[in-house]
Amino acid sequence: MFIKSTQNLHTYNILAKGSIQRPYILIVLNSTAINMAIVESPKPYKLTPVQELPPSKRLKHSLYDDILDDAVASPERLMKVEVPGKTAKSMYTSFKNRIKKRNLPIRIRVRDKVLYLEKIY
Repeated sequence: MFIKSTQNLHTYNILAKGSIQRPYILIVLNSTAINMAIVESPKPYKLTPVQELPPSKRLKHSLYDDILDDAVASPERLMKVEVPGKTAKSMYTSFKNRIKKRNLPIRIRVRDKVLYLEKIY
């Protein structure tokens, strides 16, 4: 506890009951107590209330779903998949998740960094 005294003026820097490290200043002037809260620094964030969420910009239907639809509709049993800018490894994960979720009769094969879709009859 910090105590500063000048004639009839006493200042106490103490912790408020039940608070965690939130000090306040209690000034006693001629036996009359005056509580003064310490001004905290401004917070680095801002909370703003909103009525509703903005619409999602995420696509509902993906390129991979279109490829799978075309593969199921095709009479071919084995198909090579080539998508510019995508590696076989990244496509494998996306196709695997979509095939499992949609329960499609298709297997994914990767050979020499090329992805193939194989229908299971």
